[in-house]
Amino acid sequence: GADANAQGALPCPLKAIDELDRLPAQQRAFGPPALESLADLVFTTGTTGRPKGVPLTHRNVAAAATHINTVIGTTEGDVEVVPIPLYHSFGLGRLRCALSAGATIVLVQGFRLPGEIFLALERHAATALVGVPAGFAVLLRFGERGLGPFADRLRYIEIGSAPMPLEHK
Repeated sequence: GADANAQGALPCPLKAIDELDRLPAQQRAFGPPALESLADLVFTTGTTGRPKGVPLTHRNVAAAATHINTVIGTTEGDVEVVPIPLYHSFGLGRLRCALSAGATIVLVQGFRLPGEIFLALERHAATALVGVPAGFAVLLRFGERGLGPFADRLRYIEIGSAPMPLEHK
């Protein structure tokens, strides 16, 4: 290990932090991925209830974000509070939609601490809130004092990933 590095056998010798600004600039050609290349492999039971992997190309992901932003009307001035993890397909989808529109997202760690969501809505002057039906059921327990103060500020609320009971709608 150490002898090989001392002899220059390793492809990337260690450098001190103060040496970094003296290294030559690296020129790398970078471009966007091919539209038909694989972007995601989503594992889901989908509408059939049978587990499967669904391949999504960059074209699929871009088309979905464009379509959703068109329907919702997401703009670069929007600030979305997203209490859904980014490893969840809905959370990742909201991230992609917001980024493609130039909007801002504010991540909150789930619905188990509703005060964090209300605080984020206030602190960041949010114009949007996204969530899943079970999460909104938690927020609705606070009645008017929960989401009520934000009614005039929120341009949209997006609900995804599962059906929502009619009484909550």
